[in-house]
Order: sequence, then C-alpha cells, then structure tokens
Amino acid sequence: MKLRLTFFAIALLYTINGFSQGKSLYDYFLTRYQHYYNEGRFDSVYYIMSDRIHSLMPEAKCIEMLTALRKETGFLNGFEYSHHENTMGIYTLSFEKKKLMLKIMVDEHKKINIFNFMPYIADTSGKK
Repeated sequence: MKLRLTFFAIALLYTINGFSQGKSLYDYFLTRYQHYYNEGRFDSVYYIMSDRIHSLMPEAKCIEMLTALRKETGFLNGFEYSHHENTMGIYTLSFEKKKLMLKIMVDEHKKINIFNFMPYIADTSGKK
C-alpha cells in the first residue's frame, strides 16, 4: 500500500512539474510574441515558429496575416492562461479592439508548433 502511495505521489509531482514547465514555456513564448507583435517585427515572430509551420506558410504570408491581424485588433495588451487541452495551452489574448483565444504548443526543439487563434468565449464555469 505504501509503495502505491509513493508511486502515486511521484507520478503526481511529475505531472504538476510538467504542467508548470509547459505553462511557463508558453508564457515565455507569448511574452516574446507580444513584444515582437507590438513592435511590428513580424519576421521575428516567424523565426520563433517551428519548421512544420514554416513548411505550411511562407514568411511573406505570415507577415501579411500578422499585419492584417494587427490592423483588425490593435496592439496586444496582455494574455492570461485559461487551461490546458491535451498538450496545448489555451490562453485569452487581450488586444486593444477585441479578445481572442489562442491554442499554443511548443515542439521538442523549443519552437512554436501550434499557434491557432479562435473567437473569444467567456468562461462562465468559475473554474481556472
């Protein structure tokens, strides 16, 4: 019985540690994104994306999309962690003109591998 409890405690610690490392890594990338985005350094945003994203979208298309996003939403004022969904972090991004949700995932090379904007949906559950 003690062995089971010890194993469970160790597994729980690894899960919590992995979660906090993932969240802090996502926070790190979102802080960089916010800085580059607000300065209009969209080429730098592209640089922190993974090879997978590079293969799906050329740099010129990324810059075009980010330019359009900034025109529509304004500057990024801040972001707040919402929850995890599988291996992705879900965040609320507060822009000058609107809020958006973001799914983010970082690959094993410490590059952003998933970066999907979604319409903002307020959390009415009271959970965080």
